[in-house]
Amino acid sequence: MIGNDIVDLTQAKQESNWQRKGFLHKLFTLMSNSLFRRQAIPNAWFGCSGA
Repeated sequence: MIGNDIVDLTQAKQESNWQRKGFLHKLFTLMSNSLFRRQAIPNAWFGCSGA
């Protein structure tokens, strides 16, 4: 079954806690995590400006 989710991006940005310790390591490989840390623009991969 294919589904569509409707997400309020403004609310998700305020309520998201993706920067908590260990969260990204659960979702991505070590190689991906190292690429995230080396980005010139922080959080660019996640489409948000941080905090």
